[in-house]
Amino acid sequence: MAYIIERKNKGNIYRYETESYWDKEKKQPRQRSKYLGPKEKVETKKLKQSLTQLVSKNYGDIFLLEEVSKSIGLYDVVKECYPDDYREILACSFYEIIGESKNYLFHHFQNEHYLENVKTLYSSDVSELHLTLGNDEQTRMKFIQKWIENINPKDGIYYDITSFSSYSTNNEFVEWGYNRDKENLPQINLGMICCKKTGLPFFYTIFPGSIVDVKTS
Repeated sequence: MAYIIERKNKGNIYRYETESYWDKEKKQPRQRSKYLGPKEKVETKKLKQSLTQLVSKNYGDIFLLEEVSKSIGLYDVVKECYPDDYREILACSFYEIIGESKNYLFHHFQNEHYLENVKTLYSSDVSELHLTLGNDEQTRMKFIQKWIENINPKDGIYYDITSFSSYSTNNEFVEWGYNRDKENLPQINLGMICCKKTGLPFFYTIFPGSIVDVKTS
């Protein structure tokens, strides 16, 4: 067992790390000491080490969104359907809601915010996560089914459509059409159904950007 002892010499105090052990040859307890340095310098060094370990991160907005996701049941549904990635999925969702920049900059957001047990996600990791979610239609439909059961929209529904501009050249749904944002870009149309009582969305589908609203109903 190791412990710290102090020895005074000519008015100065010095610290040693002392450890007791059993000497098998002499068959008696012995001690060995390691010099640590003057007391003031040792304490200053420990203080500096402890200060370098302190990190200040934003948590208020994350805390709010976590509590909202739990109160509406979203947290539990995402966790049930994506047990391995639910923390990362929710973290990326919070990033979008807070209104930060593009997804490839998520790791900067992660460095500045307290996201408990979320794996470090760089641009390629975020892209891989999106690709995994997009290709796993079975789990996505399971999530939608569980989410509908959670909301139980029996009092009425709303349906609306919006569009998103895109630079993508690999998405067959991205086409030229009426751009609601007045941007000179092709787009993809998103139809969404929401619960009348809660206002929460519970189902969505996508349409080619060239299709007009009346053809999506």
